[in-house]
Amino acid sequence: MLPSGDGVTQMRHYIGADKPDLRWRYRLATWNVMTLSEVGYQVSLTRELARMDVSIAGITESRIPGSDMRKIEDALMLHSGGEYRTNGVALVLRAPFDKALLSWQPISDRILLARIVHRHGHLTILVTYAPTNVANDDTKDRFYDQLAAVVQTVPPHDQLVILGDMNAESGTDDVGGNSRWTIRLWYIE
Repeated sequence: MLPSGDGVTQMRHYIGADKPDLRWRYRLATWNVMTLSEVGYQVSLTRELARMDVSIAGITESRIPGSDMRKIEDALMLHSGGEYRTNGVALVLRAPFDKALLSWQPISDRILLARIVHRHGHLTILVTYAPTNVANDDTKDRFYDQLAAVVQTVPPHDQLVILGDMNAESGTDDVGGNSRWTIRLWYIE
């Protein structure tokens, strides 16, 4: 193991490219990007995640229509969107997790499920983008019912991580006319 400049140990030891060892630290993040449907946005996102050494990122409000899996530079991006450029969630996996992907399922334009194999079992990741508080009650109820149903399908021995925007509010923090966006990072040991 080599220590990185920010005090976090880089994940370097894993058994085979297809089975990472989750006992070593890695970085998870969730990011509401507002859109990834424009030219170059997906490449910019993967480069920024690489710069920040993020291994797994749940992306909300991606606005990419349809569902697909694609390689973007050194990352694997899975996305689940609707027919139009609204909502949408994505999951970005960087080494070694890109090669450890066992299965994935686009549930809706607000929920994506992925399952990763690791040395000690499986990691299930849900990327979620909850409706805002101004949405009608039926829309919110459908989302949370669907989320509960998906969580029930996760095998009981899997580690479960839910990434995404579950807040009732979304947007910028406008402090003195300066807008700031927040990226949430978690360090898992």
